[in-house]
Amino acid sequence: MILSINPENPQPRNIQRVVDCLQQGGIIIYPTDTTYGLGCDIFNRKGVKKSCKSSNVTTENRSLLSAATLPRLPAMHKSAISLLKS
Repeated sequence: MILSINPENPQPRNIQRVVDCLQQGGIIIYPTDTTYGLGCDIFNRKGVKKSCKSSNVTTENRSLLSAATLPRLPAMHKSAISLLKS
């Protein structure tokens, strides 16, 4: 499914569809300032596995984590490492 979200006036219904997708283990593709990013819910095993498979990420190579707030990063890092090793 392709879903376009207006950054100036995002529709809550579309935001909720993205949230639902992520919570169900889906992955999303989103624009960045230079290219596109691949995203998932770092606490959802299915989403992380799907994202890693899509981008050929293994324990030998690395991926980028981003969080809304700095205090969330340690838990996200720990979750990602344990999921990659399982």
